[in-house]
Amino acid sequence: MILALLGSASIFVYASEKTIPSTMPAGTILTYDDQLNPNITVDEQMQKSRIINVEKDIGSAEDLLAEEAVYQKIKKDAKDNEVVSIPYELPAPSEGMIVIYGSDGQINRIYSPETKITPFASVPNEGKALPYPSRLSPNTYEYGSYPNVTTITSSHVLGEGRFTVYRAGVGGSGTIGSSGKTLGTGDVATKQSVDNAKHNTALNARATSTDVLKTVYKNDIGYMGNSVLDVYFWGWNDPYFGYMYSDTLSFPGRYYYEY
Repeated sequence: MILALLGSASIFVYASEKTIPSTMPAGTILTYDDQLNPNITVDEQMQKSRIINVEKDIGSAEDLLAEEAVYQKIKKDAKDNEVVSIPYELPAPSEGMIVIYGSDGQINRIYSPETKITPFASVPNEGKALPYPSRLSPNTYEYGSYPNVTTITSSHVLGEGRFTVYRAGVGGSGTIGSSGKTLGTGDVATKQSVDNAKHNTALNARATSTDVLKTVYKNDIGYMGNSVLDVYFWGWNDPYFGYMYSDTLSFPGRYYYEY
């Protein structure tokens, strides 16, 4: 009932202002009609998602200490970095646009059939992807509303912020990553305008809310306006980072790799 009331009130506001809201109740999906009014639905699978069996994936005390040591080294190496803010502007609604909100109520992805504005894998974003392979110069880059931070030093890339989830073929995403690989379990996308690492680069990833540690592989890129890592759907019944996965799940995390 509360969600229904929130949805009704939101429709009135959005119809008059014609802007995309930056936050909504967890798992909300907006689909804009030809009058640019949003139809509001909720991802029921996300609502059923819960932390399960996380204990078996929590890093050992030694592994967590080792991960923390590298993290602290990167932060120390970056202490004199210039902080660069990357603008994050939401597009205006258009007919057929779909806006998907994560389990934290922030935007996970935006899909427009005409312009393919999309903060997730496989779809170019107005030619803003870095040349392959490359990354921005060593600095500390902030972006999105989470906030998200990508720190680049002379030897490491460190991303801290939101991890989001995608499935190939859902919401406009492709089945083939920028690497040419058919995407599957363990594949991730990095932010294409900041970090376009070599294909199949191994990333050390940590869910900071659960201390689950995983090795994942960069095989795609995406716009990712409000996340540092987009992780391929792991399966309805298998835990990954301690979560049952749906496209609207998101959680805090960090990743790094040496180059």
